[in-house]
Amino acid sequence: MAAVGLTWEEVNARCPEGVVAACHNSEDSVTISGPKDKVAAFVAELKAENVFAREVNSSGIAFHSPYMSKVAPALSQALKKILKTPVRRSKKWVSSSIPEDQWGAELAAHASPEYFVHNLTSPVLFHEASKHVPQNAITIEIAPHCLLQAILKRSLSPDCVNVGLMKRKHDDNIQFMFTSLGRCYLNGVNIDPLKMLPEVTFPVSCKTPMIAPLVSWNHSQSWAVPKADDFLLCNNKSGGFSFEFDMTPDSADRHILDHVIDGRALFPGTGYLFLAWKALAKLEQKSLEDFKVEFNNLSIQRATILPTSGTVTFEVVLMPGTGHFEVYNSGALAASGAIRVKEGDEDISYNSPMTESELNMNKEDVYKELRLRGYEYGPEFQGILSSNIEGTQGELQWKNEWISFLDTMLQMSVLSLQTRFLQLPTRINSLTIDPKKHIDSIAKSTAQIIPVHVYKNTDTCVSGGVEILGLHVSLAPRRPPTHSNPILEEYRFVPNVRKDRYKNDEDLRQYHALCCDYIDQQVRNSLNMSDLNFSNNAYFKEYILNGVRNKVDEETLSKALSDSENVWIAFLKESFELIRNGAQVDVEKAIEHSNLVNDKLFQTILSDGSLAALIGIVLENTRSTKLKIGEVKTAGFDILSRVQDFLKSQPNTHFESTVLYRDSKSIDKDYYKKHGLKLAKYDMNSKEPLKEVVNLLIASNQVLGQNDADKALEKLKEAITDDGFILMTEPLGDTTMGKVLHGLSNCTSSDKLGKPLCKTLSDWMSTMQRVGLHIVSLVTDGLCSGTFLLRKESTQSLKSQTIQIDASNFSWVDQVKDSLNGLNQNNSADIERLWLIGDGEPSSGIIGLVNCLKQELGGERIRCVFNADNSDVGTSSEQKAEVVEKIMKNDLLMNVHKDGEWGTFRHIPLRRETKDNSVVTEHAFVNVVHRGDLSSLTWINSPSTVLTPNSDIQRCKVSYASLNFRDVMLASGKLAADAIPNGLKMADCNLGMEFSGIDEKSRRVMGLVPSKGLATTIDAPNRFLWGVPDSWSLEEAASVPLVYATAYYALVVRGRIRRGDTVLIHSGSGGVGQSAISVALHYGCKVYTTVGSLEKRKYLMERFPDLNEQSFSNSRDLSFESHIMNSTKGRGVDVVLNSLAEEKLHASLRLLAPHGRFLEIGKFDLSNNANLGMGLFLKNISFHGILVDSLFDPGNRDWLDTYTLVEQGIKEGVVKPLNTTVFARTDVENAFRFMGQGKHIGKVVIKVREPDQVNESIMVQALRRAACDPDKSYIITGGLGGFGLELAQWLVERGAKKLVLTSRSGVQNGYQHRCIAIWREHGVKVVTSQINITSETNARRLIEVANELGPVGAVFHLAMVLKDGLMENQNEEMFKIVCNTKAQSCIYMDMATRLHCRESLHWFVAFSSVSCGRGNPGQANYGYANSTMERVCEQRQKDGLPGLAIQWGAIGDVGVVIKTMGGNDTIVGGTLPQRLHSCLSTIDTFLSQDCPVVSSVVLPERFEGERNKKGSKSSIADMVAHILGIKDISSVSPTITLADIGLDSLMGVEVKQALEREYDLVLSMREIRLLTMESLLAMAENDCQPADESTNETNSITLKNNVDERYDLQHIMPNVTLLKLNNVDNGKSPVFIVHPIEGVVKCLRSLASHMDRPVYGLQCTLEAPIDSVNSLAAFYNQNIKTIQSEGHYNIAGYSFGACIAFEMGLQLERECCLDTLVLLDGSHSYVAERTQAYKETLTSKTPSDIERLYLCIFTMHLLTLDYTTLEKELQLCEDTLESRLEVVVDKLLSTNAFSDKDDLKLIGKFFCQKLQISDDYKPSAKFGGSLKLIKATKAIESFEADYGLAKVCHQLPVKVEVEGDHESFIQGESAKEVARILMDAFSN
Repeated sequence: MAAVGLTWEEVNARCPEGVVAACHNSEDSVTISGPKDKVAAFVAELKAENVFAREVNSSGIAFHSPYMSKVAPALSQALKKILKTPVRRSKKWVSSSIPEDQWGAELAAHASPEYFVHNLTSPVLFHEASKHVPQNAITIEIAPHCLLQAILKRSLSPDCVNVGLMKRKHDDNIQFMFTSLGRCYLNGVNIDPLKMLPEVTFPVSCKTPMIAPLVSWNHSQSWAVPKADDFLLCNNKSGGFSFEFDMTPDSADRHILDHVIDGRALFPGTGYLFLAWKALAKLEQKSLEDFKVEFNNLSIQRATILPTSGTVTFEVVLMPGTGHFEVYNSGALAASGAIRVKEGDEDISYNSPMTESELNMNKEDVYKELRLRGYEYGPEFQGILSSNIEGTQGELQWKNEWISFLDTMLQMSVLSLQTRFLQLPTRINSLTIDPKKHIDSIAKSTAQIIPVHVYKNTDTCVSGGVEILGLHVSLAPRRPPTHSNPILEEYRFVPNVRKDRYKNDEDLRQYHALCCDYIDQQVRNSLNMSDLNFSNNAYFKEYILNGVRNKVDEETLSKALSDSENVWIAFLKESFELIRNGAQVDVEKAIEHSNLVNDKLFQTILSDGSLAALIGIVLENTRSTKLKIGEVKTAGFDILSRVQDFLKSQPNTHFESTVLYRDSKSIDKDYYKKHGLKLAKYDMNSKEPLKEVVNLLIASNQVLGQNDADKALEKLKEAITDDGFILMTEPLGDTTMGKVLHGLSNCTSSDKLGKPLCKTLSDWMSTMQRVGLHIVSLVTDGLCSGTFLLRKESTQSLKSQTIQIDASNFSWVDQVKDSLNGLNQNNSADIERLWLIGDGEPSSGIIGLVNCLKQELGGERIRCVFNADNSDVGTSSEQKAEVVEKIMKNDLLMNVHKDGEWGTFRHIPLRRETKDNSVVTEHAFVNVVHRGDLSSLTWINSPSTVLTPNSDIQRCKVSYASLNFRDVMLASGKLAADAIPNGLKMADCNLGMEFSGIDEKSRRVMGLVPSKGLATTIDAPNRFLWGVPDSWSLEEAASVPLVYATAYYALVVRGRIRRGDTVLIHSGSGGVGQSAISVALHYGCKVYTTVGSLEKRKYLMERFPDLNEQSFSNSRDLSFESHIMNSTKGRGVDVVLNSLAEEKLHASLRLLAPHGRFLEIGKFDLSNNANLGMGLFLKNISFHGILVDSLFDPGNRDWLDTYTLVEQGIKEGVVKPLNTTVFARTDVENAFRFMGQGKHIGKVVIKVREPDQVNESIMVQALRRAACDPDKSYIITGGLGGFGLELAQWLVERGAKKLVLTSRSGVQNGYQHRCIAIWREHGVKVVTSQINITSETNARRLIEVANELGPVGAVFHLAMVLKDGLMENQNEEMFKIVCNTKAQSCIYMDMATRLHCRESLHWFVAFSSVSCGRGNPGQANYGYANSTMERVCEQRQKDGLPGLAIQWGAIGDVGVVIKTMGGNDTIVGGTLPQRLHSCLSTIDTFLSQDCPVVSSVVLPERFEGERNKKGSKSSIADMVAHILGIKDISSVSPTITLADIGLDSLMGVEVKQALEREYDLVLSMREIRLLTMESLLAMAENDCQPADESTNETNSITLKNNVDERYDLQHIMPNVTLLKLNNVDNGKSPVFIVHPIEGVVKCLRSLASHMDRPVYGLQCTLEAPIDSVNSLAAFYNQNIKTIQSEGHYNIAGYSFGACIAFEMGLQLERECCLDTLVLLDGSHSYVAERTQAYKETLTSKTPSDIERLYLCIFTMHLLTLDYTTLEKELQLCEDTLESRLEVVVDKLLSTNAFSDKDDLKLIGKFFCQKLQISDDYKPSAKFGGSLKLIKATKAIESFEADYGLAKVCHQLPVKVEVEGDHESFIQGESAKEVARILMDAFSN
């Protein structure tokens, strides 16, 4: 045979004799067949003619030719044995062996032996047959070799898919076949692989392995999968679109996470625009670049916080006709506006040409400015390359991305606003994009840089093809720092020995005296007892012989005993009672059990920084990188926890703690392990040593009472390393209490006294010396006990070298460097200690130098001696040598001699009273610290500046200050500060407008101020003050000014009311309402008013007799509209004074009569830019925004008229005081909350002064704030640096008007230019100086320059130069440069200020560094310089002058760290950069205390998290309860919603803002209303007390209490569908109850036992189809018919089963065989509603997300564990159900309650599937029969009362309630009631 390239006709014409055409393959391809030689000759002939011809190996057989007729008979006989009965050929069988015109013949009709013989002997007409193959067919070649593939490809349509099942010479033809079948599947063929295997009979054996784990996805390649929003064109005409953003690390959308504002990644507002644009493009079926687009009235409703992983989905609804669009996220409206295609080719309307200015600000400057405001954009959103200092011109980078570019334009607009507040875009009037013009602009630019212009006059921003018109931004409250609060400490000298330190503490002295008096009294009372003789006890004699002491009465004793810190008194009382009863006092045990360690006398050792100083010495002298600590456990003593708390506040500190116990029964091992503490057995009386020695051993009262103190100390000594320490606290025998303890232990009638119980101090010192321990530090309280820090004495002498560190020069630098190199190289000199000596030079920086050097290589051998006194340490050379020898023997790193004592400089926690930052002051005002958080309302001290003589200003002492609703709205955050005119929105406080009090001339006055009216003193202009009539009290006067000014201004000045007008006054019982009623009635108007209660109506009718019942309407709903229209006979009113919002405002507008005036005094709708229907204005009405705040504008001419009207009204008696509700000045928060509830009548006022104090100055406790004197000048050296400029800004905000900023290089960059320009624009005088103050002369010159502006008020020394490098790379010159700029300049400024501004200077502040106080390798010169400054500040304070050095950690936002090390999250030296606003707040704290050297560092979360594991934030539940006014959370049902508790709109806003501010939870108001106390408590636990990851997780997983009541734990998967639940067989028709979600009916047995008829439970077995509710219901209906073959059925369903039962009822109803349907606390949608609440929490709802959710619900159904942790675990495992089930089942098995893993997997799968089908279920019809719902009384409140059944039933369901919740109402007594109702229902 051969293949030839000729047509069928040509072959038939040319074939030689014997050769025939066998196969017609295609148009020009034919296979010929015949004798081999003839075929070969014909092939040769054709090749010679250049015709394709090729022989085919057919094994010498001439197929499809007449030659095959010889085998035909034999083949026919063989085939007849196989095909015994011919099969009729279908139409789908296309025959290629019989011509088409013969397909009707008998031969072609059947698949028969004759047909197949004919096929073998006749030609194959493949070409003719192929014409019947469809254009898109899949052809499968079934043959040993894919011979036809080439022919098929050539013959069939290109759209056909050709598949061969086998291939000759393939390595694995089975794999080839499966691959080919896979191709079929990919092209749409539904392959059933089971058909290739033997048939499987179900059910299979339980042990049959699953195939799923054997199948896995091949993830070796990444495939781009297009999503719906990737297609620009669509046929969606409905206007609904969904867009998804993927935040996974490798996603193209991830750049959106660079849009960070105030620490949170927010979806950009321009992103909403872009989504609407894409939606419009889809509707128009165009690409984005094909058309111009215009947006109008864009409103951004809420921020969308982006997750760091996962997806975020937005839904866009676009109305094709109007162009109105809305963008939703998770069902909540995010943005709205209008969009349209802009027709025409006109250019964008540009503004008038702008004069080009120099672009001084580069990208770094711009984003520094924005970062300081709170805009923390990442690289993808940093598109501003340059800008002028005004922010009106610049250059933008086009990054081929519209969202970031548009956002960059918004950034430019915000930059032009010269404020330092965080402001977010909330509205845009118009935005136009011309993509073609934009592309042209890019083409003309270089490097895709486009100019941008901001036109302030027209509020327009233009760049490229984009124009933004009318951007409105709103102030956003700054969140608390995302990093930890800074650790604030003082750095001070602490003597090593502090004796009797606390005798000067008056509180302790009084308590000590009380104890002594009590002892004396008890001893004297016992003298008459014959068996006791206290007078012979030497330890008690002094109390008797020293005369009569004060008598302790019962009241004093009782009060002392009630104080938990007075443990000593309780101990003494109990001890004397024992003695009176004849018992001996076991003092040692008594101390153990009395918890004396908590007594205030004992606490003195551990407080006031004493413990911190001791542990600081240990840290400083421990070489190990991890400090190992052990505490010998003593009952009642726990010093270890205090030590740990201190260590956690220290950067770069790692430690390991061990509790050493003697008896395991006396300790709670689980408790210690849970808190990460190791345990080790240790017995003081045992010879067995401690297995692992420690660096620090803590031992309290371990030697007390020991017979051999030396032996006890030796035992302790064995437990520490050679360089370790012992911290030991023991009572001292020579203290008062020490003597008492011994007296109590020896209280007998005998004159003989036993061995002293407590050693004296001298005894202790001798004992310690004997056992080889030297006292490093000693602290005694002088009252009771002493604390020793001990160290082993060194037995060897260490070879040392000393170097004198001279403060006057740096010649020692090379010496130190060489010696340190020698130590590192370990030269033969074998110097083991290098002692650096600073002698007699108080300003030496040696401390900072050594702190840095100790961290370099070889630094562990360095030691320091610093004599900070001007005198020698000894009176003679011998004494001095003795001191030096002792110091060297002690081998401590730091040895400082100061004020005649040896000690060290230590970091001590700042005193609590200092950190509280409060002050008692005469001048203070009320403000909210966090907007939206009423609990942060507090008094804040105001600057006590002297009032400049000015006849127009009066300083008034406030007696009463009034609250107004504006104050409540602003404080709660419901009203943005933007709604306040006069620029007050930028003020630090805008609360309080009216007051009453006494002016400077002692006149009683009342008045108005624009803000800060809630104050103790107010500076008020005379034109805003009225005299108070003699008949009024000041309390009454405080109710008048604002309300009457508002009423007159609105009604008379703006509303022009006249006699006969009808006036509607909303909220008539409020202050403005009552005032307006009074004014309107006085003018002869007809008044209508609205009130919220009958009480308020009654009050107004009594106050205003002219009002009648017809005058009143309800302000709580819209009924007032119809009432007034009826009362006015449809005319309406002439004037509306409105304070209502939203739909009530619109209803009020509709009430206006023609020519009416609408006076809007509310600010809510105004600030939210609410729309009005313009058609109303066809009635010639006018709308007036009444903003009384605007009357304070200097140019407002209406104020004089208003003032005169009020004054006249007072005279005429129109102005009358209102009812007042008075709150004390200490109860401001409750006053705000009371007013917010709207329950008051009249005014709410704060009583600031008592009536008898009106002329007196009062003092209030207030939050301290530093304030600057505007007449003084303020010097900042290094003031043009990063921190310097921000400090200058802070000084300006605090009142400074004169600044002197020094810098060696002067003003160099645009950011500096901008800051100075803004300050000068605001009236601040700024002098920039390049005076180099490294000389005394220049320092004096600088002071003189500043004095020319005004007396110098402060010097802030920030100047610095860094020359970092390890000591081996340092030299003398580098030290000089650094120290001249930092240290020497400070010394000269100190000298200059002492001479030239000693009296005026109130602050002298030097910025030091933690590198000085804690050390930092490579900064020895910097540490030395800073240390010098600290000594200068100490000396200044000692001399009575201001002096403060602040050791800062790394500074965030500006400076070196941001520029060179990454950002605000970079860990530097174990600390995080401290954000600028935190630094400035810290300065406030430091300036208000008297420590000369202080420190501020921020620890990474690892430290702070441990330090504050219990949560520094208040519980979220407590916070919400406080807002709601709930005092006891336990009194509220955990499942009741906030809405049901009484959450109103103001409370809702406060809760919403608190959740966002404190917890990053952005919830809609609906979600907030549905929160429960249970959910809040769960949030608090998850956020504030995270689970310890090191804890074994299984310990926290427990089985829920009632699981065994719902499941058979050993056979959790049921194997019987119908289970009889009772033993009743009485012939009554049975009841069939469908299982709950568990799939089993075990929980229904109790209920069934009370039934009087057979009860069967339906269970979900393996046979049950769970693909849909309909299928499952049909299956159950079939099963119940096996019990009851016919008749009417009684069906019930519980919980999830109610859904199935409902569908069963529908199906049986169609068969007319349903009797009654009863649902037990469930419905068709009950489960779906509950799961929907969970689904709403998902950021995306992919099948995987839903599956994880269902598995979480299943697990939580059985176990008590953390939902969030479980959900994260399921996310991390493989994306398969099997993998997730493994995680869940492992948790279940860990409880040891279950035994069958396979059963658990099955029940888990079934549970998820049941949730899914209940979610999918929609009833196909309404139920027409009788339905009864038995509902638990404690049902879920958020559901409809009938669970939505009325919507799916023709008849209203009968609802019956039974006591209990969803689970308990079918148990116990409630089960009997449910059974009774069921029996009644089924008896009919």
